[in-house]
Amino acid sequence: METWCFIDESWQESKHEHIGVLAAVVCSWSTHEKLAREMFRLRRKYYGEAHARDHTLELKGRELLSNASFKHAITHNFSKNLTIAREILEFAHLENIRVSAGAFYGDKQPPLLSSNPKLLAPPFRELCVRLWAQLSAPGHAHIVFDQRLGAQEGISIAMHNYLSGMAAPHRILPLPLVAVSNICAGLQLADLVAFIVGRYSAGDERFLGWYKLVSRLQVEAKDHHKRPVFGLFRLQWAGGENYLARRIRTKKVESGASGKEA
Repeated sequence: METWCFIDESWQESKHEHIGVLAAVVCSWSTHEKLAREMFRLRRKYYGEAHARDHTLELKGRELLSNASFKHAITHNFSKNLTIAREILEFAHLENIRVSAGAFYGDKQPPLLSSNPKLLAPPFRELCVRLWAQLSAPGHAHIVFDQRLGAQEGISIAMHNYLSGMAAPHRILPLPLVAVSNICAGLQLADLVAFIVGRYSAGDERFLGWYKLVSRLQVEAKDHHKRPVFGLFRLQWAGGENYLARRIRTKKVESGASGKEA
């Protein structure tokens, strides 16, 4: 059985930090087709037939979970946008779709790519470790980037070199693909997950419940050293191309006291 991994990114800012997010959605092709039909159904139900059939439009996390959507829910006790986002995540849970997402913190925008196009930077490398751990069934796995992310030549080259050079056997084909999110349900779900993880990582407490919905979907597996790995993770940019593990979600204050636990 072939598996598909759809990868998207999001950028957020808190009061003190810049946060980049990489999110990956993992499912079979048949499940992806079910997801596409569900998204079509939701768009037709809440936005109308014309919207559902317009491929220039798509479901975006930034629009579904906008400030206006939250305000509308408070004022009218209902929001089409929030309802759609919730139903998509519930559908993903029922269909056993798995996700992995990393939040990467820095005083400036942390680099997700290595300056050397032949090398894979830690953000992508850590995401690959989790994808590798999740993909245990027979068959090949395809990686698909959103065109805005995958158009960068360095990502494809670095990903190809990294996957080709892995000593441990794996199923991921070292030929990254690029797709247009408007017609790719997997990328739209990855965008939604990335936006939720980004806003929650930036300290927006409105997203606590949404983050919990995403956490139900996270990869839970073992790497090639038989160590447990989980789909949701955080890294702190330490300058250059160095990253450290980060356990605390919110930024430590200058006095050294830490923020809330994740």
